[in-house]
Amino acid sequence: MRNLAVSFLSLTMLASVAGISAAQAADNGQVVSLRRLTQEEYRNSVADIFGKEIEVRGAFEPTIRIAGLQSTSTGVLSVTPVGFESFSGMADSIAIQVTSEKYRGKLPCKPQSDKAPDDACASQVLNHYGRLLFRRPLTSAEAKRAVNLSRNLGKTDFYNGLRYGLASLIQAPDFIFRSEITVPVGNKQFALDPYSRATRLSYLMWNSAPDGELLRAAEAGELNTQAGLSKQVDRLMASNRLEVGMRAFFNDMLELDTFDTVSKDSILYPKWSSGIAASARE
Repeated sequence: MRNLAVSFLSLTMLASVAGISAAQAADNGQVVSLRRLTQEEYRNSVADIFGKEIEVRGAFEPTIRIAGLQSTSTGVLSVTPVGFESFSGMADSIAIQVTSEKYRGKLPCKPQSDKAPDDACASQVLNHYGRLLFRRPLTSAEAKRAVNLSRNLGKTDFYNGLRYGLASLIQAPDFIFRSEITVPVGNKQFALDPYSRATRLSYLMWNSAPDGELLRAAEAGELNTQAGLSKQVDRLMASNRLEVGMRAFFNDMLELDTFDTVSKDSILYPKWSSGIAASARE
């Protein structure tokens, strides 16, 4: 049953690849950039959305450097069949943990009965997490599809159905890929839409998904003004999470991640050790 359901989720992901972010670009917008999340971005996003106690279990495909930067390669990397299966497995594992008895108390609501579908509660949970995962509100069609999946696979167990509805969002291209969309702002002029701005700011400064406050600012149109943009930049910079983003930025720019694979001849460099490499990197 589990393998069948995971396969179904994989097919759901495959079917949505062709229409990624079509809902976002509906109002004369254009998708101008797609960047696959790095392993760190994926892990940080899951931790910030669901909690640091939720484990990401699975293998990530290696990244490459283009023009000396891994961040540049995320704009051209796709997902191989092996990676596709891995993302599906990780999504299911995360959803199992989030809906488990140990953590389900943190969900936004409780169903009327654990042993029957509850569309109202499922909708509340899926819209809450979908907004954070997709870095924008779910469309009515996306929310309906996830709720229907939860109902159909949870006829006798609400949380089992919710698991699959949530997993379908976690493995969706709209989470795995960061899409940037431009919208017209004047005569032949375009600018990033507010949610794309929020996403770019958050992954640059925090190396993670936008939080609720940043998404609220995007929804209110505050990021379209200099004052609103400055307010959010100051808030992001004042957070302790800035260190995570800055470390990721300089690790990539200065290739500090290569210190992990440096080896030295022990005869020529008798004092060299992994500790020295870590200190040099720091």
